[in-house]
Amino acid sequence: MEAFESFVALAMQSEGLVVSGPFKFKIGYLQKGRKPAGKQDTPYEIDLIGASRERLVLATVKSFFGSGGVFPNEVLGIKGKVGGYRMLNDHIVSKGLVTAAAEFFGYEESQVEVRLYAGKFAGKNGESIIREWASGQILGGGPISIYNIAQVVGSVRAQAQLSTYSDNPALVAMKAILAEEDYVKVAEKASLSSRKKGKSSNSADGNWAQVEIDFPLSSVVRSNNDGFTGVVVGYSNQGTPKPYVAIVNNESGVSRIRSAATLELISLGRR
Repeated sequence: MEAFESFVALAMQSEGLVVSGPFKFKIGYLQKGRKPAGKQDTPYEIDLIGASRERLVLATVKSFFGSGGVFPNEVLGIKGKVGGYRMLNDHIVSKGLVTAAAEFFGYEESQVEVRLYAGKFAGKNGESIIREWASGQILGGGPISIYNIAQVVGSVRAQAQLSTYSDNPALVAMKAILAEEDYVKVAEKASLSSRKKGKSSNSADGNWAQVEIDFPLSSVVRSNNDGFTGVVVGYSNQGTPKPYVAIVNNESGVSRIRSAATLELISLGRR
C-alpha cells in the first residue's frame, strides 16, 4: 500500500469499513488487431477495497502531489486519454471489475460503490468537471463518488484527535502534526506573556521558543551577513548557547546554518 493510499485507507476505516488492497482481477477484453479476433483476460488493479456488512467500496487512489494533478480529460476518457482510470471510464473494465469484486467477496452488485480519491486536481475547474461527470456514471449501486484531499485529511485529523493510540504511520504522522500545532500555540502564549512582563524576546539571546516564532519552519529568511536566502527547515545550537537556523535555498538546493541573530524574515510560509 502506497503512502497516500494509507491515508485514504484510514479515512475509509472511519466509516466502519475493513480496508485492504491492492487487488487484481482479470477482465476479458477484446484485443485490437489480434488474429484471430477474440478476448484476452487482462489483469486490472483496484487500489483499495473497503468492506462492511452492507456495502463493498472499490477505490481508485491518485495523489499527484508535486505534479499537475488529476486531469479531467483522463478521468472522463476524452479523446482516448484514459490514463490510469479504466475502472472509471472504460465500460468493459469498470463493469467487469464491479462484477468480479462483488462475486469474489460475496456481495450483490447493487451493494458496490466506486470511488475516486484525488490528492490534487488539475486546473481551476478540474474537480467540478470531474464531479459533474461522475454524478452521471452509474456503476454498481450508484454514481461514482469523488473525494478530495480536504475530505481525506479531515477524516484522518478527526481520528488523530482521539486519545487512543494506533501504530499506523499515517495516523502517527497526523498526531505528530497536531502535537506540533499545540506546542507552537503554547510557545506563542509564553512569548506574549514574557513581552507583557517586559522580558527580552530577542531571538538571538538563546530564547529557542522565540526563534521558532520569529523564524517558523517553511518561512523564508535572509542572512544579513552574506545575503544567503532560503526556507527554514530546522534549528541547531552548533555547540553553543546561541540558536542557529538551518536554511535551504529552493533554487540551488544548497543548505546553510546561520545564526538567528543575523537573520531577517522575508515571508511567512505557513503561519
